[in-house]
Amino acid sequence: MTGTLVFPDLLETIGDYAFQFCDIRTLTFSPTSTLKTIGNHAFQHCNITSYITFPASLETILLGAFYSCTNIIRITFPYTSQIKLIDNMAFGNCTSLNEVRFYGTTLPNIGSANFTDLLPAGGSTVYHVSNQAMKDILMASPYNIPYDKIYILYGLKDGVINSLNTPFNITTTTQPTIGFDAITDDMPDGTYQVTFSIYDSKSKLIYTETKSFVLPLPYNYLEMEFLEGKKFVGDGLVIAKIMMTGPDDYKVNWTIKFGIKSGYGIDSKPSGIYAKEK
Repeated sequence: MTGTLVFPDLLETIGDYAFQFCDIRTLTFSPTSTLKTIGNHAFQHCNITSYITFPASLETILLGAFYSCTNIIRITFPYTSQIKLIDNMAFGNCTSLNEVRFYGTTLPNIGSANFTDLLPAGGSTVYHVSNQAMKDILMASPYNIPYDKIYILYGLKDGVINSLNTPFNITTTTQPTIGFDAITDDMPDGTYQVTFSIYDSKSKLIYTETKSFVLPLPYNYLEMEFLEGKKFVGDGLVIAKIMMTGPDDYKVNWTIKFGIKSGYGIDSKPSGIYAKEK
């Protein structure tokens, strides 16, 4: 089997060794998926590339499920994630895996030899979590992840990451994301433009970026990242203004205040979010 694998919503279990050694490049799960279990060695030695976003319903990833999938770059467990167990070596020898996103409110039980940082030699995996308690668990035994490799997404409320009541994710690496929470029932079908602009403390424009998406969305899924690979130098508060325009003169605006702090990032302040400078 080769190519893209799309799973039906009613599938609850992917069996042991189901796709081992298959040349699968992409895994796609619907947001309404009811998948609960990925079996032992189910995707071991597959050629899955780039990113995997697991469905919120997923509870268990068993032994060696993605072992030696050496082209996976990032995995994401969404805001309403029910994940409880990532078994031993489920992501062992995934040598390109440099980012793990736990957007749920609790951390799953993570078995041994998972991700590059949990291997004896250590590695480069970075973790995004939704609260300080999850960070504390990863920093403690048996995980012992360095504090500067764990970033907290501040403002988790009712399953939605937001800053100043916006539907944008802001992490301490200054990478905002517009997601499905930005889509409302009153939005007509068609093409939308999202412009993300950053102003300094004197209201001078220092950066702007525009991306687009089309409604209706495939699988009701949207993840549009901004500031990817960007770095801002200096200290102080900055303001991000986001404008989304679409068909029938549709227009909505958000404003986010956050800070750039040279060196290591610091915890959030009431006025916004301080970001670690890369």
